Amino acid sequence: MADLSAQTIDRILQLGEAARKIDWDKVAAGGIDGVIIDGGAKLVDLEKFFPGRRRFRGVFNTRSLASFMIYLNEAGSGDLCFIDQDQMAAHVVIDMGNTEAPGHCDHNAWLELTKSVEYEAVLAVNGKLMSQIDTSNWLEDWAACITVPESSAKAAAKAFRTIDLKAKVEQESKVGNFAESQSRLQSIEASSAHKLPEEVHFRVAAPYAEFDERTIVLQPSILTSGDRPMVRFRIVGLELLKQALADEFAARLRDALPESIEPLLGKFDAKS
Repeated sequence: MADLSAQTIDRILQLGEAARKIDWDKVAAGGIDGVIIDGGAKLVDLEKFFPGRRRFRGVFNTRSLASFMIYLNEAGSGDLCFIDQDQMAAHVVIDMGNTEAPGHCDHNAWLELTKSVEYEAVLAVNGKLMSQIDTSNWLEDWAACITVPESSAKAAAKAFRTIDLKAKVEQESKVGNFAESQSRLQSIEASSAHKLPEEVHFRVAAPYAEFDERTIVLQPSILTSGDRPMVRFRIVGLELLKQALADEFAARLRDALPESIEPLLGKFDAKS
């Protein structure tokens, strides 16, 4: 073993002297919070030697509104609930305190809702370019959730499999005494041996856990600019749907929160 340097030996002696001066009975009883070592250059927290923490600290995360409420009731504190409608999340700082008696903001509870698989599925196709086979497969995979006015999911899937592209050319020629002009217009029309749906209705039992059922309307369009037709679905009124879900989230929280906790729309960040 290499010889210890004078600096290392001095450091060991300092730590030994600091430890000798500590009243460990008081530490065990929680009567001493910390000690200063290195000639006053460093403060060492002694909480780990206490029989318990000075105060409760922790973060609770859940995706369940019911579990969130159970935890808040068990925790027994918290005055404000901050609701982030954009992220479908709620945050309660249980030891927040107030401006006259501020708390440490070490005890937090978070509710972060996740989308159901049906809601994720319908959002995933919004605005996405899909081939005929992908469109047909998607309609068949989610047939249990899909209704098509005056048709069915199975018939719609079949129609998208059999899309034909037909080119139509129009040519116009004008001749005058002093001028001559010609114009040529080509258009491509998509059709199917089976009726293509104008709308597809997608039923979502609960976009988020414990939410009300929603029926989402999709409008398909066929793009014919390439060699093969591509299909794109658009959710009708998507922004209105998101706002309605955010309002439902806030309403459900207001109804479920204990009377002692006031809901606020917004975010809170406890600055250290």
